[in-house]
Amino acid sequence: VELVETAYRLVNLAIAQQVLLSGDIFLPVVHQYLLLPDTDSVRKDVVDVLRRNPFIARNYLVMQLGRELQLRTKSDYGESNDVFTENLKLYQEIFQSRDSGRNSEGKYEQLFGTYWEFSPETNSVILRNGDGLDADVVEFPLPTHAEIVSTVYSVSREYENLLRLRYKIIAYVLRNDLEVFREEDGKKFVRNGYFVWH
Repeated sequence: VELVETAYRLVNLAIAQQVLLSGDIFLPVVHQYLLLPDTDSVRKDVVDVLRRNPFIARNYLVMQLGRELQLRTKSDYGESNDVFTENLKLYQEIFQSRDSGRNSEGKYEQLFGTYWEFSPETNSVILRNGDGLDADVVEFPLPTHAEIVSTVYSVSREYENLLRLRYKIIAYVLRNDLEVFREEDGKKFVRNGYFVWH
């Protein structure tokens, strides 16, 4: 029983670490630091984190580009969901125009404004640190239309495996009717035959 409790706690800890690596709770902070001037060393560090961690980069773009399409809808056109849908359709058309050979130069900027720099040839966002020839240039692939619509964040394969492992531990406890996480402060791991989340 003690071994099962320890395994469950360690798996939960590993899941929490994977959530941190996906950037889930840090995404608003990432955006805040990206708004700093190119010369700011903190901004350079954030761009470097995005470069080294594709999950945070992808999740940040899904969150921020989707948010900007919604904010543009509210500020420019009122609260209409139809306009948001139109913006998403336009995003999809621009995204797919690279494959069809149509020119999409400047269309991302029309949709999102001039804060972002885009590469329509590669369907990516460009972030720069510094100016001129010395600038550190990093390209991040744009999320698909479906990713923005669903706002599903990317997670590592390790995260998915850890969730499966946690499920197996729970199933093992229930199947064997183990007395795990005995009553402490009114909490039990299993109560009345049902698993209780902590």
